[in-house]
Amino acid sequence: MKPLIQVQAVSQRFNTASGEFLALQNVSFDIYEGETVSLIGPLRLRQIDAAESDCRDYAADGRRPAVR
Repeated sequence: MKPLIQVQAVSQRFNTASGEFLALQNVSFDIYEGETVSLIGPLRLRQIDAAESDCRDYAADGRRPAVR
């Protein structure tokens, strides 16, 4: 079966008061139909308020859904 989503070699760094924080390093995975995936990290990296979302949702075809 072909994956709906393929993620390959993703890295993410954040600048913090104490220096650079490497959150992801060279992460790769496939998501197949029927699977649910969630990435969860430390809650204290930065504060978000009620008007801001820290979520990034994307459709299976790679497009970001419209915000309503």
